[in-house]
Amino acid sequence: MPGQITIYKPGIPEERAHQLIRDCILTNASGTLGALLPMLAPNLEVIRVHGLCVVGTPVGTSDYVREYVRNKCGTICKDVETMRICSDPLIRYHLLKFCMNTRLSFMSRNVTPDNMATSSTDPAHIGPVHVDQKIVKEVLSAATGDTIAKKQTQRMQNWFKFIVQSPHHKGGYAITPTAASGLAAFYSATAKFVTLLARLPCGGAWVRGVQDLTVHGRCSNSQ
Repeated sequence: MPGQITIYKPGIPEERAHQLIRDCILTNASGTLGALLPMLAPNLEVIRVHGLCVVGTPVGTSDYVREYVRNKCGTICKDVETMRICSDPLIRYHLLKFCMNTRLSFMSRNVTPDNMATSSTDPAHIGPVHVDQKIVKEVLSAATGDTIAKKQTQRMQNWFKFIVQSPHHKGGYAITPTAASGLAAFYSATAKFVTLLARLPCGGAWVRGVQDLTVHGRCSNSQ
């Protein structure tokens, strides 16, 4: 059971969160919560104060979310390299395009752009830009039988990237860059979510301030 439970208590130290939950269990009049005491063991990490992952989406402080994104992107970059075991260049390309290049799509729709984005020149803060670069490199390797020159000028790199990320009808490999498409995905998902909230019986309670969602261009967001 502990592996299926996560309690999120933001804004307080972890020790304080453990104590509050322990007190709640011990003071329960019915005594039925006593069976939950074993889950408070520190090694189980049931209680979180910085954030938690909900159906693949990190929720919590900005530092927690950004660290989650970094770890996810790092894992993808390592997994991309494992595609080299495939000797068929077409299958390798398909794996990179449909399996690796889509892994950040869901998270991009649900995590704010400021927490998804990162500097492409900062290896310590790996993000979608790094994943895009890694996939471009691997697609080029697959397309050239791993014979592409190791040393490339910046102009060559930009041209190769342009070709790999261009759509098929433009002569490219149609590897959509997540760093760019993720922005559109987030705002599209957010717009649809706001529309859903506005249609609820108490839709007005979900929208900040006095805003008429039927008047385009007049909706605002403090962020």
